Amino acid sequence: MHKELDYSGYIEELFKNNPLGILLCNSDNMILRANQAFCEMFGYSEKEILGKHVDDVVIQSPELKANALKATEKAMQGEKVRIEAVRQRKDGSSFWVSILSVPIFTNGIVTGIFAIYSDITERKSLQKNLEEVTKEKTAIIDSFPDYITVVDNQGKILNIYSASLKKDNVDLDGFLHKKFDEIGFPPEELGQIEYWFSEAIKGSKTKAFTISLTISSKKLYLEIRFIKMDEKRVLGVVKDVTEEIENKKRLENFVSFNRSLLEITNKMLKASDVQSSYQLLLERSVEIVPGAEAGSLLLKDPDGYYRFYAAVNYDLDMLKKIYFEPDELLQRETSEIQIITNFTSNRKLDNERYEVLDKFGKTESIKAMLSVPIEIDGRIVGFFGLDSHSHSDAFDNDSVEMAKLLSQQVSVLIERLRLEEELKKQKEQLEWLSGRDPLTNLPNRRLFFEKASAYLSLSKRNHSSLSILYIDLDFFKVINDTMGHDVGDEVLSKVAKRFQQTLRESDVVARIGGDEFIFVLPETDYEAAKVAKKRIEFNLREAMKLKNGIVTVGGSVGIATFPDDGDNLEQLIKIADHRMYEIKHSNRKPGRGKS
Repeated sequence: MHKELDYSGYIEELFKNNPLGILLCNSDNMILRANQAFCEMFGYSEKEILGKHVDDVVIQSPELKANALKATEKAMQGEKVRIEAVRQRKDGSSFWVSILSVPIFTNGIVTGIFAIYSDITERKSLQKNLEEVTKEKTAIIDSFPDYITVVDNQGKILNIYSASLKKDNVDLDGFLHKKFDEIGFPPEELGQIEYWFSEAIKGSKTKAFTISLTISSKKLYLEIRFIKMDEKRVLGVVKDVTEEIENKKRLENFVSFNRSLLEITNKMLKASDVQSSYQLLLERSVEIVPGAEAGSLLLKDPDGYYRFYAAVNYDLDMLKKIYFEPDELLQRETSEIQIITNFTSNRKLDNERYEVLDKFGKTESIKAMLSVPIEIDGRIVGFFGLDSHSHSDAFDNDSVEMAKLLSQQVSVLIERLRLEEELKKQKEQLEWLSGRDPLTNLPNRRLFFEKASAYLSLSKRNHSSLSILYIDLDFFKVINDTMGHDVGDEVLSKVAKRFQQTLRESDVVARIGGDEFIFVLPETDYEAAKVAKKRIEFNLREAMKLKNGIVTVGGSVGIATFPDDGDNLEQLIKIADHRMYEIKHSNRKPGRGKS
């Protein structure tokens, strides 16, 4: 099991307590931070140098400052600069330092410099004393081999001397009397060997080159230089640079991983919906974590079950049909990153779920799964499962370390996505409510005018009819006054539901106050509007069963039609309202049944 680290605290402690002097400067080369080692090295307190130009702090001499400014400028142009130079303390004394200046990028722009200073005065002094003594041996020391081969002029190995290979229990005798193409060097790299070997035979000056060689399933990287011994023999001086190259690759992988993680974060925050964000996050995770070939994302629903929300190289639509209880998870609800190679517990699922998981999640062919927990506020809310179908040892320590970083970043992202989704739902709900009558949930006056205006504009463009129906419930005031406002509210709610059942999908009905309702019927002429009116009146007259009795209500309906009655919405509503009142006063009907 691997314990997660608090990286922010670790980095801060590393900065403060590092024996090397460390500076952080902004884009104007002004000092933002300096650790204790730097201050002691140059004889300042941190307070004295904050906000000052770095080259004004480490140099007083104009002659030295010119070269220092060049180095600083290179770093600000995006170059990593490593130099050894003389710098000056606060008291004016000079000393040798090794300086590594690394540009800090934000969105591709250099926004500062991270510099590390090391006092190399003692080393320089020793170097100067030994320089003359060791001058003639420098070449030998620089190219001191891990092993040496003696090769004849036909490219056949005569002898090999190698302590490092013996430590790896490699049978050296297996290479003797063989040519390079018989040892196991990659065919595509043999041309490089042959070229430099032929140059050595000619007596030409040769350069060291790097080549790979797989021995006993272990891949080595060898730096080789051929030197002519005599007319019949060539010396092969070889250094094992495997560790150096692998470390370089690891560093490059981590740099690439962090860059990709930043890209993922930016893309997720710009994604149009949460579901696409989850899928994007998983796809990029499979791409950037070494060893991953497929993957899935499980998230915990409010009901406590885990369900699939994203999948790579699996059938997500089918996997969405199944769920897991917490104790059915392979990884259990743990915050530890795990490498799982035993999947037999999946068989404890019921047959239906297991068959879906096995067929569409290909669980039987998974050799290893890197389980990455997603934790928010101390609670496990999901897991990334990054899978290898090729090797049970596909995930190494680097994969686990990357998974830790991924887990931290993903937890923050998913928390933010969920918060944004909740805020979006709340906003949509508020927007919906702002256009609704709170009692009936019908559109209110504002929303009705928006929709009706849009329909009227469309009718004008299409030269089609549109009708407005204005309805006032008959004797509703009697019901309200005699049976109470609660009953009145119940009647209005039931009336609204009946109106909605009467509508076509394109029609809109709104409550605009009291017991008054208004319809807009697109593509409806006067004759069709009369049919709709009769349908509404018929539905209204049906006895209405309430909590405290039964009532019957009716309604007076006025009609106005575009273009016959006008081409202005307010004008049409006014005409429909007027006609409704004419009908209401000329033909009243009883409004209450028995309680």
